[in-house]
Amino acid sequence: MYHFSITPQATVIEELPFSGKAPNGDSISVNSRYFVKNGKPWVPIMGEFHFSRYACEEWERELLKMKAGGIEIVASYIFWIHHEEEEGIWDFSGNRDLRRFVELCGKHGLYVFLRVGPWAHGECRNGGLPDWLRDKDEPERALGIDGHKLRANTPRYLAAVDKYFERIAEQTKGQMWEQGGPVIAIQIENEYYRGEPDTPSRMRHMLTLKDMLLRHGLRVPVYTATAWGSAAVPENEALPMFGGYCDAPWAGHINELPENPGFMPHRALNDPLIGCDIQESSSAEKFEYTYDVTRYPYLTAELGGGMQPTDHRRVVAFPKDIEGLSLCKLASGANLLGYYMYHGGTNPIGRLSTMQESKDTGYPNDLPVRSYDFQAPLGEWGTARESYGLLRRIHLFLQTWGDIVARAPVYIPDFSCTQAADGESLRLSIRHDEETGCGFVLINNYLRKRTLREHPHLSVDLALPDGSSICTLPIDVKDGEHYILPYRLPLGRSVLKRTNATPLTAIGNRYFFYTDELPIYEFSGTGEDTLATLPDIVTLSERDSRHAYRFGNKLYIADCTLYEKEGTVYAEITKDTRVTIYGATGDPTVLYLEAESGEYDGECTALQQEDGSYLLKPTYGEEGEHMLLIDYTGDKAYLYDEDGTLLSDWITTGLPYCPSLAMLGNPATLRLVLTNDESPRYYDIRRASGCQLNDAHIILRHTVALP
Repeated sequence: MYHFSITPQATVIEELPFSGKAPNGDSISVNSRYFVKNGKPWVPIMGEFHFSRYACEEWERELLKMKAGGIEIVASYIFWIHHEEEEGIWDFSGNRDLRRFVELCGKHGLYVFLRVGPWAHGECRNGGLPDWLRDKDEPERALGIDGHKLRANTPRYLAAVDKYFERIAEQTKGQMWEQGGPVIAIQIENEYYRGEPDTPSRMRHMLTLKDMLLRHGLRVPVYTATAWGSAAVPENEALPMFGGYCDAPWAGHINELPENPGFMPHRALNDPLIGCDIQESSSAEKFEYTYDVTRYPYLTAELGGGMQPTDHRRVVAFPKDIEGLSLCKLASGANLLGYYMYHGGTNPIGRLSTMQESKDTGYPNDLPVRSYDFQAPLGEWGTARESYGLLRRIHLFLQTWGDIVARAPVYIPDFSCTQAADGESLRLSIRHDEETGCGFVLINNYLRKRTLREHPHLSVDLALPDGSSICTLPIDVKDGEHYILPYRLPLGRSVLKRTNATPLTAIGNRYFFYTDELPIYEFSGTGEDTLATLPDIVTLSERDSRHAYRFGNKLYIADCTLYEKEGTVYAEITKDTRVTIYGATGDPTVLYLEAESGEYDGECTALQQEDGSYLLKPTYGEEGEHMLLIDYTGDKAYLYDEDGTLLSDWITTGLPYCPSLAMLGNPATLRLVLTNDESPRYYDIRRASGCQLNDAHIILRHTVALP
C-alpha cells in the first residue's frame, strides 16, 4: 500500500481576458485553470481535420464520425498556398471551400478553431506560404534587404498577409461566435521561433498579426499561440498551447529514441521533441518560456493523435501510445485535449507544384507526395483505427465528469515515476477537487515499446484536505493498461465512495463503468435511505468499453464505426456486426447488422507490366463503398490513373494500405508502381525485403441505418 497526503494548493484562480457571448446567450470564458462554458467548468476535446486535404463530398460524414468519437472542437489549418498558389488568383472552391466547412461544423453543433498562420507548417510546402511569396523574399535576403522578409513586420510581407486575412474574413463572415457562428478560437502563427531576430521583435509581430485579424472582423473569444520551445506568446493576448508526441518522425537520425517522459505524469509542459527539426539547436533560450506560464491553464493543441512517417523514419503510432499519452496529459493537469491529427487526409496537387514538405523546399524531411494519413484515429480514407475507440472512452468520461476534472488540480506523489526509463515505479497522479471532495487516481502502466513492472493488489491511502482519509480498492495493475479510479464521486443523489472500476459515462441515473476484475462499488452512508437512492450501475468489460458510443439517451456497444445524423444512427460495417443498446433503464436490446457481402468479397485483377508496374482492374458491385486492400512488399507504393496522375501514395511502415476507390473516383483501371530502396532507415515494424505485389482485393464498406 502507498500513502499520500493531499495538501491544498494555495492558488488564486484569475480570470483571463478571453471570453465571448453568442447571440443566444451561450458564453465561453477562460481562467488561469480551465475553460468555462455557460458558467460550468469545461475540459474541451479538440481534433484537427484539414478540410483542404479531404474530399468535400465526404466532409459531413467525417465530421459526424469525429463528433461520435467525442470531439467538440474541430481545429483546422488554413494553408495559404492551397488558396493562392499563384499571386492574386484565389481558390475557395470544392475541397478548399472554407465557408462550407465551417457551416457544416456549425450545423452539427461542433465548434471551430481556425489556425490561420500565415505560417502553418503542418508538413505543407513552405509551411503553407505560397512559392511566390517565398520567391520574393529570397533575392532580397541575398542582398541584405529586409523589405519582404517573411514572418516579420516588414511592409510588403504584412501587405500580402493583410490580403490573405481579408479573404479569410470574407469566407467566414457571420461565422464568428459573437455573430452566432461556431468559430470560437483562432491560432496566430505557429511554432514562432524564427522570423524576427529576437523575442521582443517576435512579440511585436504576433501583436501586429492579431491587430490585423481584429481589423478584419475575425473576433473570437479565444486567441492562441503554440508555446513549445522558445515560441513567442504575448501576455494576455494569446493562450499558450502545448503538445506531445510518442516519437519524432522528423528527428534527423535513424536511431530508436530513448524512453519518452510523456508516458508518466510530470510537471514539465514542454515536449522537447516537437520542432526539434526546425529549431536552432544552439539557441540558449530553446526551452525558456516567453511568458508567465503560471498564469494560464495547461492546454494542448498538438497532442499526437498519430504521427506522419517520413522517408527516413518509418515510425508507427501504436494504439496504446495514443491512449497512454492522452491519459498522462490529463494526469499532468491538461484541461484541453487537442489532437493533431484526429483525422487524416490527402495532400492536393497544385497547378505549379506538389504541396508536401520535402528537402527540395528547404526542410529536413521528405514526406509522401499525397498521403497525410498521419496514422490518425480516423485515417486518410475515413477508416477508424483502434485508437479511435481507446480515446473515445476518455472523451466520454470527460463529457460526463469534466467539470470535476477541470476544477481538480494535479498532485503527483513522490513515489510516482520521475525518470522516463524507470520500468519499476508506479506512474500515478491524483486530481482532487476541493469543492466536492471528489477525486480521481490516474494510473498509466504503459511505456512505448517497453515492458513495465506489474503491481498486484495495488491500493493508495489518501489523506484528504478535510482531515479524512480514503483508501482505494486493491487492483491488479497490469503492464500496458490504464486506470482511472474515482473516490467520493457523486452519482445522482448518491456518493460512490470507491470502486475498482473505471468510470465511462452516464445516461440518466444509469452509470457505466468498466473493468475485467470482479467489480466492487462502495457507497457512502448506511441504511435504507442510502439503498433507496443507489443508482443503476452497468459494468462493461474492458473490451466493450473500447466499442462504446453515446448518442442522446442511449449507449451503443458496436465493433464498427457509428455516427448519428438527424436523429438516425448509422453503422459502417465490413462484416456482420452485433450492436448492443442500453437505455436509461431496463435490459439492453441487441441488433444484428448483416453485411451484404463477406469481408473479402469483390475482385481486383492485377497484371504485371513489362516495366514492373501492375495494371489493377477492380470490379464494382451496386452496393457499398469499395476499399482496395493492397498487400505488397517494397519501400513505397504509388497509384496512378489512366492519364498518369498520381492519385495516392504510401510509404511502408507495416500498416495496411487500403484506399477508398470511391474517393478516387471509382476508376476502371489503376497503375500501381512499387519501389524498392534498401537504404538505412528507422522502422518500428521491420519490412520484408523485395519488391512485389502480394495481393490486391476489394473490401466492401457498407453504411447501414439502425432501426
